Amino acid sequence: MSQPHQVLHLIHGKVFSGAERVLMMLCGHFNRSLVAPRVVCLDDGLLRRKLEAIDVPVTVIRMRHRADMSVIRRLRDHCREQQVDLMHTHSGRTNLLGRMAARLAGIPVVTTVHAPIARDSNSLQKKSLNAVIDRATSPLAARHITVSDDVRTTMVAEGYAAHKVLTIHNGIDATALEAQAQAPDPMPEFGLGPEDFIAGTVAQFRPRKGAEYLIRALALIPDERIKVLFIGSGEWVEGHDYLQSLKSLAEELGILGSRAIFTGFRDDVAAFMARLDLFILPSLFGEGTPMSILEAMALRKPVIATASEGNREVVVDGETGLLVPPADPHALAAAIQRLAAAPDLMAKMAAAGRRRLEAQYTAEQMAQRYTELYREVLARFPATGADDVLSSK
Repeated sequence: MSQPHQVLHLIHGKVFSGAERVLMMLCGHFNRSLVAPRVVCLDDGLLRRKLEAIDVPVTVIRMRHRADMSVIRRLRDHCREQQVDLMHTHSGRTNLLGRMAARLAGIPVVTTVHAPIARDSNSLQKKSLNAVIDRATSPLAARHITVSDDVRTTMVAEGYAAHKVLTIHNGIDATALEAQAQAPDPMPEFGLGPEDFIAGTVAQFRPRKGAEYLIRALALIPDERIKVLFIGSGEWVEGHDYLQSLKSLAEELGILGSRAIFTGFRDDVAAFMARLDLFILPSLFGEGTPMSILEAMALRKPVIATASEGNREVVVDGETGLLVPPADPHALAAAIQRLAAAPDLMAKMAAAGRRRLEAQYTAEQMAQRYTELYREVLARFPATGADDVLSSK
């Protein structure tokens, strides 16, 4: 019997956001007789503890500062010591480090692009240095995996070799999520009860997530039983307390605490999600396949999302939820009020969302497709040699 492929995943690891949740889901659903995953984090955090709880080996190779290139040598040595067959990177910074280390270790490397790297900033006008570096080092990657067709289209337009870019959608384990949702009801902690209509959004909050527009939309809605939970962190974004700026806006509009409720980071997101009436993702741009929308669909929640890339690929407007223009609080307020007044429509959308998830966005499908990709890359690697595979365009 052949040995499983030793695949090393490289990720930052300090925060627990979309990419980390995808990695958790992926590692938890590999057939371990085919793929033996291990993870290297550049910083310590919740991800390490969660991965170790599902028996995934994790090593922290700490990046001491943004320009600490000694990580490349330490990664190379780790790959050799652990007899790694293939490296899999998960962000702009880890792409650079992982590609260089894999080249030195003589193994292939693949990259998952969880959101468009050129748009993974808080300004459409800001040119991301990560994007420039990623494009320059892209020939070192055997494959670029995008989590949506929108992201693939963006990358090809930016000059990435089309034959090396493929889409593998994110997936969710709905059964496991439903089990997590059985945790104690957190709503009474925030003074919320059955008389309230509770919408919610989940994010690591930063400007491109569009939370300001959701706050402004809520202030436009006269029905005071409609409340919105903002679930997640965002205290330190580009040098300031961004979460506090959101709270200040809500306070200015007279809805902080009473209708706009901030929970901070929570490890029981499924328990919140299960008790929402409606899930909202008001992103301005830069989404891949948002895990929060998939989780809402898995827990049978209708979704309102902006028609930005990624979101519009998952939410079927009028069928599993509603799509509204980005940065339009009036359209968002109208959509919320429409669904709040139509419980039968919400139930129909919720059921359709769950069916769509089961057909296209399961963790099993995702893990199988990645396993096939690893097999394809590794089959080519020894036959053509490291230099040919890593530099093919």
